[in-house]
Amino acid sequence: MLANEGVGGCTYNPFGIQPVSSACLNYAGLTDNTTNVLTSKDVEFSVQGPLFRLPGGEAKIALGADYRASNYNYSPASAFTSSDTLAYGSDTASSGTQDAKELFAELLLPLLKDQSLAKDLTLDLGYRYSKYNTFSGKSTWKADLSWTPTKGVLFRGGYSVAIRAPSLSDLYLGQSVSNTAINGGDPCDHTSSYRTGANATQVQALCAAQTAAAGTATYTYAGTSVPVQSGGNSLLEPENAKTWSIGGVVTPVHGLNLSVDYYNINISGAISSLSSGQILADCYGAATNPAFAASSPFCQRITRDSATGTINSLISGTFNFNSIKLDGIDVQLDYRLGLSSLGMSPKAGAVQFGTIISYLSHYTVTAGDGTAPVQYAGGISDTLVTTDGENLYTHPRWKANTSLGYANGPFNANLRWRFISGMNNLDAVGTTVPAVSYFDVDAHYTFAKRFTLSVGINNIADKSPPFIGTLELRTDAATYDVIGRTWYAAIKAKF
Repeated sequence: MLANEGVGGCTYNPFGIQPVSSACLNYAGLTDNTTNVLTSKDVEFSVQGPLFRLPGGEAKIALGADYRASNYNYSPASAFTSSDTLAYGSDTASSGTQDAKELFAELLLPLLKDQSLAKDLTLDLGYRYSKYNTFSGKSTWKADLSWTPTKGVLFRGGYSVAIRAPSLSDLYLGQSVSNTAINGGDPCDHTSSYRTGANATQVQALCAAQTAAAGTATYTYAGTSVPVQSGGNSLLEPENAKTWSIGGVVTPVHGLNLSVDYYNINISGAISSLSSGQILADCYGAATNPAFAASSPFCQRITRDSATGTINSLISGTFNFNSIKLDGIDVQLDYRLGLSSLGMSPKAGAVQFGTIISYLSHYTVTAGDGTAPVQYAGGISDTLVTTDGENLYTHPRWKANTSLGYANGPFNANLRWRFISGMNNLDAVGTTVPAVSYFDVDAHYTFAKRFTLSVGINNIADKSPPFIGTLELRTDAATYDVIGRTWYAAIKAKF
């Protein structure tokens, strides 16, 4: 039996199915009156039509302009503004407005058609000018080329310059505090790699400069998480991207299609937030704080208890902090074979095979703090944080979705294989996470031309997600199946 001496009558027996006393419920209960109001106004004008004729056909143009205005107002419940909650941190009210005025144009140029080595040659050009109220005007553009030299062969490629404007949340999100786990512990702990490494003397002096207790010879960090303050940044600039791709599609025989595409994306000024690990590593690391000065901007984001030395809080936030370079190859193959071509009855149906394979060659993130680039391709880590505070944990080099099916009139069935390649754990050097495969099956039957009955099982083998001890939830729910085997039955009707 557990009892809270500060709240009369609050008792709870955690063993078995036991009722919670009304005093405990009243103490822990919370009526959340949080409101979040988002309004948007959109006006767009466009005109399109033919311009002139080219050897491949009629050139077409589209012109337009648009205006968008968004406003939000967030008011958290008083319990959150006063930190009077049992399981959550504090939050503050926030509001903001963003408006954008844009002009755009797109030109489709069919250069050649039905010519020798040019069954089709088409150029697609686009331009957009964007003016937001929070930053100066930006121009973006694209150029895509499609070439069909002969029947059954298509080549395609393109280049574009793009931006992503910071969202209302990126700009104006109010300050909030939440408890976050520190992987690797406190660098000031006397047993940490910082206090026992090559720069141990300088790190200890830095810890002592922050607060004497943290710099003692026996200081020990006993916690598992610390309060992290985060919020928006009204000075953010848009992210800038330069992308290009090249690929092709071939249809060597009837029913078989194969496409291969290479993509390359280069993002500068990527908006992200400082993770707790980055703040600590940048304060106590020689690469970003070579003088081991307490005045370092990263160390200024750390506050400690003067009596115990324990970290009281870390101050995060959103910044145009990273550059990201990634490239890879996508392959898709589809094949449908009528069984009649093998000498069987015309009513024997058809076998279908399809696979989509993605290979991630590079995913390189270079932080704006001067630290070395990090290669995330083929790795798992909790150090890559998005603007909304979420972690992009897994970056498998190989992912595939392959299916084998049978179709005959109103009936079709499929067996699907989902594959995720193994990865290195970047937060625990020398450890790996194994490859994972999931198998699913489904079947569908359409009758009366209006109704379709569907049944299926996902994750037939009931495979559990891999355990990853360095992640907060000990796995990545966005990549792996955390539910297990599921089945379903459904019926759809068309009216």
